[in-house]
Amino acid sequence: MSEDATQYRERAEEARQVAEKFKNPLDKEVWLHVAGEWLKLAQNAEMQARE
Repeated sequence: MSEDATQYRERAEEARQVAEKFKNPLDKEVWLHVAGEWLKLAQNAEMQARE
């Protein structure tokens, strides 16, 4: 796994943890979306590292 992908996955986990702290479903949804975007970046970085 590339260093960038690792960092992006760490950011995704941080966003997921932030989402857990919110009781408001809208706030949770926003942070889970952020986590999902970090995961997409990680996947893209991994694909680029393979090329």
